[in-house]
Amino acid sequence: IDNLDPRGVQLAALFMSGVDMALFANDVCGQPIPWEHCCPWMYFDGKLLQSKLIRASRDKAPLIDLCDGQ
Repeated sequence: IDNLDPRGVQLAALFMSGVDMALFANDVCGQPIPWEHCCPWMYFDGKLLQSKLIRASRDKAPLIDLCDGQ
């Protein structure tokens, strides 16, 4: 990534704040969801978020292209 988009950093921070709250709720409830399934590094990639956000804003890429055809 050549440069960071401030909006991407804010979105990632907001997402991670939600993840933190979900982990807290999981801990309070006695961890019904195992820790192995809650690790943020297993499902969130900040570099990927930044690259897709830059591509969406700069290239005006359609959603299907941003999702790699899936």
